[in-house]
Amino acid sequence: MGLLNFLLQLFNSNPLVAVLFVGGLMYSIILHEMAHAYAADKMGDKTARWLGRLSLDPRRHFDPIGALAMLLIGFGWAKPVPINPYNFRDYRKGQAIVAAAGPLTNFAIAFVLTALPVLFSINPGSALGIAIRPLIYVNLVLAAFNLIPIPPLDGSRVVKALAPRDVGAFMDRLEASFGIGLILLLSFTGVLGRVAFTLAGFLQGIIRGALAPFV
Repeated sequence: MGLLNFLLQLFNSNPLVAVLFVGGLMYSIILHEMAHAYAADKMGDKTARWLGRLSLDPRRHFDPIGALAMLLIGFGWAKPVPINPYNFRDYRKGQAIVAAAGPLTNFAIAFVLTALPVLFSINPGSALGIAIRPLIYVNLVLAAFNLIPIPPLDGSRVVKALAPRDVGAFMDRLEASFGIGLILLLSFTGVLGRVAFTLAGFLQGIIRGALAPFV
């Protein structure tokens, strides 16, 4: 089921759950982008700060084409965070940390959302309890998808920062030549979806294992 169909059914069946889910999804994406901006700021590049991207204001991060793509094909994006890695105090380390910050933030959100019902006895049948479940799934998939090492996804930038320079140069050429087109092609064929769902299941297992003593 596509995201658009899911949202339409959700609004039809339970508008409050739909509002909670849409708000949670929006801020999951915003926090992903803010994490990139915050990490870059801490590593020495103030570009995102100067352009107002260290903000919870959705208007600072909204990309209409990316939002439409997410609704229609399940793959979308927010406005990219402007980063100048040459301002980093440590070029390679900075690139790795900034790239990893986004997916790790979505993993952290999924962890917190999984822990909330356990820690605060949230009724699973309440609007909040119902909305939390798909939000956990969405954040795990966002984290997993972005960790795939294919340009221009975050995982490719982590690999590029840690790998030998010739590998990084190859990935730069790949991104410049194909970039989004390659991601769209692999998304349409379902390849990236299968990889992301498998990795998301692995990440969910880590969370469940960490919370097992408290359940």
